Amino acid sequence: MAETQGAFFGDCPHPRAEVVMEKRGTHYARRVCSDCRKFLGWIPHPDNVRKAQENAITLTALSKLPALPAWERQFVLKLSTVKHLSPKQQAKLLEIKELHLK
Repeated sequence: MAETQGAFFGDCPHPRAEVVMEKRGTHYARRVCSDCRKFLGWIPHPDNVRKAQENAITLTALSKLPALPAWERQFVLKLSTVKHLSPKQQAKLLEIKELHLK
């Protein structure tokens, strides 16, 4: 699937890129230049993007609660600065969400 690059990437002067799906390994897909095939970056899995968006909404809602206990408030503030949550952090966030956001 070809797409136009918003700005030229690194030392690749070509304006078009395409997404190449990965068949194995940990990555979902990669973006390459349509002309010279230069690697331009990794594409995250849509499920991971969706989960990150849901987490951001949850963290914002929790941070606005005035009656959130001190430990949970600190935990929410810390998670707001973390790019990828561990499975334990994700589970605890969902537990706090179920407890306070119904």
